[in-house]
Amino acid sequence: MFMKCEFPSQALGYPASVDILLPDGLTGEKYPVLYLLHGGDGTPWIRHTAIERYAQKARIAVVMPFSRNTCWRKAEITYPGMAWEKPKVEDFETFMMSELNDIVTGYFPVSSNTEDTYIAGLSLGGYGAAYYGVTYPKHFAEVGIFSGYLFNQKMFQADRITLSHDELAANLIPDLVEPVKAAGSRQERLPKFFMMNGTEDVCEFSLLYAELLQENGAEVITDFDTYELGHEWDMWEICIREFLKDITIERQKRKR
Repeated sequence: MFMKCEFPSQALGYPASVDILLPDGLTGEKYPVLYLLHGGDGTPWIRHTAIERYAQKARIAVVMPFSRNTCWRKAEITYPGMAWEKPKVEDFETFMMSELNDIVTGYFPVSSNTEDTYIAGLSLGGYGAAYYGVTYPKHFAEVGIFSGYLFNQKMFQADRITLSHDELAANLIPDLVEPVKAAGSRQERLPKFFMMNGTEDVCEFSLLYAELLQENGAEVITDFDTYELGHEWDMWEICIREFLKDITIERQKRKR
C-alpha cells in the first residue's frame, strides 16, 4: 500500500511531505519500519528502484520523508526569489526524531521498538542515516549507508592517493566521528551498520568509517568491491535490495 501524506510541521515551518509504504493485507500486527532518506529530492526511491516490491517481500513499512534541506539536520536555508529576506531555520532533526516518529508510530500500524526500527539513505541521505544512527543509537536496530557522503567536501578536489591513512581519517565529518568514539569509550551499544559502495565511487572514507565503527564495538557489514558501479541508481537498487535481505535474516534469527 502506497500513500502520499502531508501534515503541518512546526520544526520545518511548512507542511511536511512523506511517502509511506505499508505491507498489503494488514493483519493488525505492528510492522517494523525503515526510514529511508534521499540524496537530493523525495521521489527517486519510488521512481528509480523496486523498493515497493522489496518492502512487500520483507513485510516492512517504509517511510520516505521529503527534505529541502539535504543535510538532514537543523540548518538555515535560503530560497532565492521568495518573499522573505532572511534564511529560514528548518529543524529537520526535531522533525525526524519527534514529529515524524510520533505520527508514524501513532497513526500507522508500526512498531516503536528499537529492534523494529531502521534507517538508511544514499549519498547525503547516507550521511543523514549515519548521523541519526550514531547520535540516537538507542532508537535504531540497524543503519544502512549507501555511497555515504561521510567526508569533507574539499576531499573531492584533493589528491587522495597521496594522503596517509591518518590524513584521510581526519577528513571524516566530525559529527559522525565523535559520537562513535564517545560510545566506544563508555562501552555503549551502537546499532548494526550495513555499508555499500560501488568500486567506481569514492570508497576510502566508507572503509575508514567502517573501521572506526568496528573499533568502537559496532557490528558492520560492508561491500565495497563487488559491484563495478559508481554514484548511480543501478548501485542503490542493489543496496536497498541487499539491506532489506539482511534485515529479514536478522529478524528471522530473533524468532528462533
